[in-house]
Amino acid sequence: MSYSSLSVCSRCPDLTSELTKACARELGLDPGNFTGCSVSLPNEFNLGGAENYHMNIMAISTSQKPLLYTNYTSPIALVQSITAGNTYFVTPETQVNASECVLVPCVLSISTLLQSAHPSIR
Repeated sequence: MSYSSLSVCSRCPDLTSELTKACARELGLDPGNFTGCSVSLPNEFNLGGAENYHMNIMAISTSQKPLLYTNYTSPIALVQSITAGNTYFVTPETQVNASECVLVPCVLSISTLLQSAHPSIR
């Protein structure tokens, strides 16, 4: 038996390879003798906000233009994120990840197989 169901599907690919990291020591923004980094995606979404604050370690946006999902005319939701892990300050050595997640209407096809648990029942 098979049937179809209206659903919401998600896609959430990695955008880390699209990140640009620009590092420069900025007085007043960088603590101690550290050099901080600004991290951004090609659509100008960045980790440090408008002020390029190097101590931001997570940024999430629902209003940026999509980078991968440009063919969806009206997604239910589009969320981009940039995160720096295991740190309190973005430096040249900090690992930073990015993703773009989208929720869209879709149709799921479901197949079921009914089978008897008892061999004498058919």
